[in-house]
This record gives sequence, structure tokens and C-alpha cells, in this order.
Amino acid sequence: MQSRRYRKVLLVLLIGIVFSTWMPERLNGFDQIVSHQTGRLQGAKMEDDNPSSKVLEFSISVPKNKYFRGEPIYLRGSLKNISGQAQYVNERFFVQDSDAAKVDWGIVLHIFSETGKQVDFGIRREMPGPSAAWFVAIEPNASLVREIPDDVSPFIGEEGKYRITAFYVSHIGPDIAGVDAWQGVVQSNTLTIEIV
Repeated sequence: MQSRRYRKVLLVLLIGIVFSTWMPERLNGFDQIVSHQTGRLQGAKMEDDNPSSKVLEFSISVPKNKYFRGEPIYLRGSLKNISGQAQYVNERFFVQDSDAAKVDWGIVLHIFSETGKQVDFGIRREMPGPSAAWFVAIEPNASLVREIPDDVSPFIGEEGKYRITAFYVSHIGPDIAGVDAWQGVVQSNTLTIEIV
């Protein structure tokens, strides 16, 4: 059942990627485009047959909303367990890509300029694969808070306002995690920052 759900999410993401290549020119307004793009994953994770949407909440924050061009921008991620039992999660908050279809674990970022253009980037790093040591339990109503160790300022570059939405992704099964770890995709809030 888990693999069927995973395939369904991947199909929705792939259709959304194809759709997004021509749709931004047809939509008016920054908010509509951001809503359309991030809605791809939100629609996939909020289906009735996907219990992962009722287990964890993911949020991001920044220390301030205005940055000078070239100034480092680090996000902080908070993963809250809203279920009634402990959840095992991957505590590594590395940005993996801007395309969730390519990611088995980590953080996916969607960054949009005020014109509605998605900032396209992909982080390719050599790192060891996930292991059981990466998983921790979050008790009910508790949160796991981590600084996301990737500076997002090189992806932005130009002056202006940007909206950032993050997705916590984990599709790592018990064969690697060593425990029955939570699997799914959770969308964060959307931040607006300005580069001056």
C-alpha cells in the first residue's frame, strides 16, 4: 500500500512539473502562481487515504525578513508530532533539490520571485545514504527543530521579494531506518523575504 501511495505522489508531481512549464505565463499574480505550484504537493499529501497529513506539521522560519544581496540566508525547520504516539523521523534537514520527484529524503524548496518565476536549482552533494543513526523519535506534541544547513542566498541573487515554501520528504522504510519510521511529504508555511 505504501508503494502505491508513493507512486501516486510521484505521478501527481510529474504531471504538475509538466503543467508548470507552460502554466505560469497564463496565470496572473504572484500569489496565484505560488499557490498553483505548491498545490501540487499539497494536493498529493492531503488525500483522505494518506494518514501522514495528520501526523506531522512542518514549518520554516528565518531570523529576519529583509536581507542584503549576498548575505547568507539560513532557514530553520520545525517538525511537530501532532499524532497521539511517538513518530520516528529522519533528523537530517539537508536541502536536496527543488523537485520532490527526485528526492527520497530531505528538504525540497520552492522559491518564487515576485514576478511568479520559480527559482530553479538543484543541489547535488556526495553524502552517505541514510542510516538508522539518522532517525529519532518525536513524542506527541513535541517538535524537532533544526537549522537547515544550506544557505539559500546563492539561489536567489537578484533584489526583490521572494516566497519560500519547504517540503519535508521521507520515503525511507524500516529496512534502512531500523524502525517503523514515518514516510510521506509535509508542506510548510510560506515565508516572504526581501533582498535589498
